[in-house]
Order: sequence, then C-alpha cells, then structure tokens
Amino acid sequence: MTLHPRFKLKEGQDLMVEQEGHLLRLESINANIQPNWLTGVKRKAISGFSRASRYRLIQEVSTYGKLTPIFGTLGYNEPFPTWEEAKYHLDSFGKKVLRENPKYWLVWKMEFYKSGCIHFHVLIYSPDGKAFIPKNDFKQWWCTATGRRDLYPRIERLRSHRGGIYYATKYLCKEQEEELTDEHKKFSGRFWGVIGRKNRVTHSTKYRLSPDEYKQLHGDLCMQLAEKRVKYELRKEGNDWDQINAVIDSGIYLDKIRTLAKQMIVKNKAPTKMLTDDKKWLEKIRHLLTQDSERVFDDMYNQL
Repeated sequence: MTLHPRFKLKEGQDLMVEQEGHLLRLESINANIQPNWLTGVKRKAISGFSRASRYRLIQEVSTYGKLTPIFGTLGYNEPFPTWEEAKYHLDSFGKKVLRENPKYWLVWKMEFYKSGCIHFHVLIYSPDGKAFIPKNDFKQWWCTATGRRDLYPRIERLRSHRGGIYYATKYLCKEQEEELTDEHKKFSGRFWGVIGRKNRVTHSTKYRLSPDEYKQLHGDLCMQLAEKRVKYELRKEGNDWDQINAVIDSGIYLDKIRTLAKQMIVKNKAPTKMLTDDKKWLEKIRHLLTQDSERVFDDMYNQL
C-alpha cells in the first residue's frame, strides 16, 4: 500500500491540533493544495441542504462548548410568504434580537412544509451561556418582523449545552422530509446561517505536534472510527450491545478494525475533524507531548 501524500510529513514539520468547544480539528497537511478532481469546477448556487452543510452546522454549534442556548421555532399561518419574504422577516427578527441584546447571536435553519409553509428553527446564544428572552417579547418581535398579529412562535430554554447539540441534530440538521413544491424548488440560497457572528464566543486550546505525535493521534482516531463501523455492522446483524462489546473486547475483530483504519488513511478518507464532549483528546495530546522523543509509530503507519 502507498501512503497518501497527505500523510507524507516532512522532517521537522509540525502540525496544529485544536480543540474548540466540542470540536477537535487536526490540521490537514495539504490544506492549501486543490485536489485534481476540483480543477476547473465552478461552485454552483446553493439549492439544498446537503450532508456537508449539515455537518458544518453541527460543527458550528459544537464550537460553542458548554454555552446553553434558547431554542425557538418561527412559523406562519396562511397566507404563506414567499421564501424571499421569509428570509427578510428572519433578518428583521434577528436584528431586533441584537438591538435588545447586543451580545447575543443566533444560529438559524430554514425548512419547508409540503403545505407550502416555511418555518425557521433558531438557537440563541449569549457569551455567559445564560441567554434569556421573555416569551411575550419573542412573540412580539416575530409578529413585528412579519407584520402579523396572529402568530405564536415557540421558545424553550434548554437545560444544558448538550441540549443545544441535541436540538441542532434533531431539528436543525434533519433532512427535508416533505417533497418541495415547484415554487420552493426554485429556492437558491443558504438553508442555515449565523446572525450576529461577530459576537460568537468560542474557547479553543491549540497544540503543535511533531510528525510522530500527529501520526499516533490520528491513528488512534482512525481506529476508534473503524471500531464504531464494525460495531454498527454487528448491530445490523441483530446482536445486542452487550454481545457486541464483549466480542470487540475479546480482540476477534482487531484485524478487521486495523484494516478499515488503514483504508481510511490510504484513501484519504480519514477525517481531520471530530466531535467530542469531554477532555480525553486534550489529555491524550498532553500525554504525547510529555513522552520521550523516541516513539514507536502506530503499527498502521509502519506497514504503509
């Protein structure tokens, strides 16, 4: 097997690893080199909520760490607005929120119903993680933004930062379930975004790793992802989780896990970003940095 150029580290070339909130980023070695398959390709207008867009939204919310947001839903009744009008209403609403709360920011997602109705889900954050908007104010601001008086938007104070990630996954990042009308299929624009981006507060810790340290950390990441894939396959076969964990712990599938991890690296499919809700990766990085310079490379890399 041939090691992908992305992982052919030059001697003495350090790489950045950053944990921002619950998002861990491993610097891509060839980040500034355009892949051959993108040569001559022009970016198309946004016309849907792609898997990549969903993942970027999850990453955005994950960078806020332990900040607890407000969750809200902004909707309409008949007559339904066009998507141009709805986007204008959302912008007006967001500006009102920021006028009353200059340090807040909003993450929004637009959805279409089959009936033709457009609605928005929003997560509202504050720097101290204690965002608060009275329900009456929330309703009044949305009614003012839309020019209507018979709307009843939903607002909910979440209990923890995990609630923000949960709601982002369940509501903001779900695929379009209803078939779009011909009018909505003409929509071209963003399905999600951030209002008040300059107010965003994130907490990041950065480390620079040597090639040896980077390979070991990245190898651990690939092994974990490969193990999850094997567990998922076993689950699809009807095994319960106790059986699956027992089989994995026995080492029977270790060779298969290693093979999958190698394939990720060789084919450049190994991710450089992951979501984590604890400090285990920072602790792993600190451990790497305190070890001796002479290090045994991960077996996966030695065999490539």
